[in-house]
Amino acid sequence: MTYQTDRSLTLRFFFAPPTGAYQSGTYMRTFRAASLPVPGAVLISVLLLFWSTGCRKSATETSDDSSSFLFINASLHWPEVNIYANGSLLYPNLGFPDSTGYLSPAFPLNSLSLVSPGDSDTLVNLQEVVEPRKTYSVFVIDTGATGNAQATVIPDSFPPVPSGYVLIRFLNFSYSEPNLDLYSVSNSQYLFTDRYFNESDPFATTFTPVPAGTYTLELRATGAIIALAKINGIALQEGKMYTFFSEGILGGPGNSVFKLAWLQDN
Repeated sequence: MTYQTDRSLTLRFFFAPPTGAYQSGTYMRTFRAASLPVPGAVLISVLLLFWSTGCRKSATETSDDSSSFLFINASLHWPEVNIYANGSLLYPNLGFPDSTGYLSPAFPLNSLSLVSPGDSDTLVNLQEVVEPRKTYSVFVIDTGATGNAQATVIPDSFPPVPSGYVLIRFLNFSYSEPNLDLYSVSNSQYLFTDRYFNESDPFATTFTPVPAGTYTLELRATGAIIALAKINGIALQEGKMYTFFSEGILGGPGNSVFKLAWLQDN
């Protein structure tokens, strides 16, 4: 579902099948990107109505009914984002290319907002039904070179991991590369093919089992054999879950360079 405003900022909700430490290559992403100009006021407001078995939760129910949200700032156009829950600051200054880890706002959650520091205009008011006691990944991404931004919200699940395996998925959040393959040099195998930009339906967000081990991974344009980005010798540990995703732009300078990033989900 897509929500568009006159400021060309889109909020998309996809109900599909966990995300923790945000890493790119083989090191933790803990630094902040240099401040970049943000065109106009930037704010996403999300009104989340919670239900279970068709009934509203009462105000007396506990925080055990809270949902958890992991925010990932993969947007060059949003160099910093403040996160508000029910009008109160939940997490300040989430910079590119950082993530929050899972946050659990107090229940009931009536509003969830992403705000560019210093701005206060509401660009999107969204009413959506989501379930309590669930986990969600919220990726803030760019949709083009003109400064448009988008938040893609993906419900997360934690299925059992087969013995000797890991679970992985791959998402394409690089608008400069509309179709990408994820290739394993280690065993000469394509793990995912033809993943189009912001493909976030259940087909793309479902985890796939692969044997645990050490991998060298390449991002390739679909149908090509030349690596556009690469991770050397990443150790995928048995029983763990990983989300790989592309970010940045091909040929971009500094922090904006096209790369393969990853999250450990459990």
